[in-house]
Amino acid sequence: MADWSKPALTDTYANFLSYLNSRLNDVALGNDPANTTLTNQPTNTIRWNSASNLFEKYNGTTWAALSTGYAISITGNAATATSASSVAWSGVTGTPTTLSGYGISDGITATAVAATYATIASLSGYAPSASPTLSGTVNLSGGSGSLNIGGNITRFESTEQSCPSAQGTTTVSHGGPRAPDLTLWYLRCKTADAGYAVGTELVLGGSDAGDSRGYRWYSTATQCSFQSTGGGIDLRNTSYGLIAATYSSWRLVCRAFWF
Repeated sequence: MADWSKPALTDTYANFLSYLNSRLNDVALGNDPANTTLTNQPTNTIRWNSASNLFEKYNGTTWAALSTGYAISITGNAATATSASSVAWSGVTGTPTTLSGYGISDGITATAVAATYATIASLSGYAPSASPTLSGTVNLSGGSGSLNIGGNITRFESTEQSCPSAQGTTTVSHGGPRAPDLTLWYLRCKTADAGYAVGTELVLGGSDAGDSRGYRWYSTATQCSFQSTGGGIDLRNTSYGLIAATYSSWRLVCRAFWF
């Protein structure tokens, strides 16, 4: 606890050595206020403050941090450290706000992923720039549109059309490269009728009627057409009897193939 204004020339020889030792003891203790109290110290005196873990400098009035940063050269690396302090992320300031700020040059943000690789909820309206190539077994579920198999066989299935109940023509656009090599028309059961369960498909191969209830179909380079030439469509029930279809219980579907 040295008074740094001592010793003075007026002090006795007996006190001189005591004052000098007090100064040396303060310096040996780092001028730490936890271990000693300085008085009359000169401006720019430096001390270690163990309470705040800071080096401090006396500016003539108060003690303040010696510096805001220190360039310290160390030997070793993180692998040789015996302990480490943890810092909460909220206590880290000046963090980057972009991937490039972290030195990541090949990253992609969640926003970019959502925009570029959006989940396909339905194939309806999906038009990729190039047709995907598939190998192995391809499971074809019910639906409409075109399917390219091996680049050689193309299959088209229309959406469900109303079952004709009178003379008329049903036309669908197939989108194929030319008139189909094979065209088939089906009646698809939507409500149980004539002994047939829902989902049953009847291939229309020519009218069974002995009256004017005939039908035919033809195809062009762009369309497939089905003509009912009389008063609708007759069909055989599951007991082989010839009956008139309940038109609202059936839908007309076209399938076309190119080889």
